[in-house]
Amino acid sequence: MNANYAAEPGILGNLYEGNVGLKLSGSNNLWLDIGVFPSHIGFESAVGKDNWTLTRSLVAENTPYFESGAKISK
Repeated sequence: MNANYAAEPGILGNLYEGNVGLKLSGSNNLWLDIGVFPSHIGFESAVGKDNWTLTRSLVAENTPYFESGAKISK
């Protein structure tokens, strides 16, 4: 972990997920979220309690833990 985040300035090395939300519609409860989200690919997480398996798999080595982007949700 320390090697992966060595180039990050200051406190940013401790952040692994975050987003900002904007409510687009009050009547429909429609939201636009922009930021860094957990990956929708794979069964493993950087957070131990969120892992579906107890051991590392080879599949996890080629999948991202996080994705950046935007999503619209209701």
